[in-house]
Amino acid sequence: MSKVRFVHCKFWEDNEVLEMTPDEKCFYLYLLTNSKTSSCGVYEISVKTMAFETGIDKELVLKLINRFQNQYKKILYDLSTGEIAIRNWFKYNKNDSPHVVAKRKKDETIVKNKELLKYVKGDEYDMDKVSIPYGHDTGFIDSKIQRFKDSKIQEEEVREIPEEEIINIYNEQLPELSRVEKITKSRKTAIKERWKSDKTRQNLTWWKEYFVLVKNTPFLLGDNPRGWRANFDFLICEEKMIRVIEGAYTINSPPAREPPQKHGQGFMLCQEMLAKEVSKSDKTTGDHADGGFDLGIPAPDT
Repeated sequence: MSKVRFVHCKFWEDNEVLEMTPDEKCFYLYLLTNSKTSSCGVYEISVKTMAFETGIDKELVLKLINRFQNQYKKILYDLSTGEIAIRNWFKYNKNDSPHVVAKRKKDETIVKNKELLKYVKGDEYDMDKVSIPYGHDTGFIDSKIQRFKDSKIQEEEVREIPEEEIINIYNEQLPELSRVEKITKSRKTAIKERWKSDKTRQNLTWWKEYFVLVKNTPFLLGDNPRGWRANFDFLICEEKMIRVIEGAYTINSPPAREPPQKHGQGFMLCQEMLAKEVSKSDKTTGDHADGGFDLGIPAPDT
């Protein structure tokens, strides 16, 4: 059977609710209507679940729990059992039908900390039997939030720096260069620094494109006078990386040499005239005794 929660329309007219921020109103209404609620006003729910279902950041959920418990006196959260008790639960969820009353009694039997049931009804309860550090240790909530921040930062660092994937891309894209077999501490540090120094580098697509650029740079693959080849450590050095991207290792081919210039037309005309005269001389007088040719030019007077 589906679970239904009825909230009275006067909920929004309640003086305390009117004083709440939008986040507080949303959180309070969630505590009254979420799928984990029970008919007795005490139910088990984790901070992680609250954050996930409301879309509210986990850090803010912790602050809201602290605020509703210490400032508004609306809830008690037992850390040891993970149970939350809603004060004046029946004010907004009153239903005296026999079926609901029977269900309420059944739900009360599965509550681990019975003192929370007294809190819901507004009766006297034994605080010593309720493990609620939120209400009695003001430093607990701050330490909880700080631990959450630290764990979140650590998770992001682990997720954000995929050293192994980057090295695999290098090995796949550049088989011409020396293969990386071991992820050393210095390599991890270098990758981490390159990754964090520029947001555009914080994805594997960028690294693949970078190594493809290297692959299309013959100089880095040994096409140079010394036959030198780059390696992974060279390519992840910040200074060298910038030079690769800027095309500093791209050597342009020397311009093709121009073919030798041909002789001018005057020279060629002279050659033709000389060939004609030689042919004419052979047919008439033959070769001159001195080995020269008669070009029809009169000799100077002696």
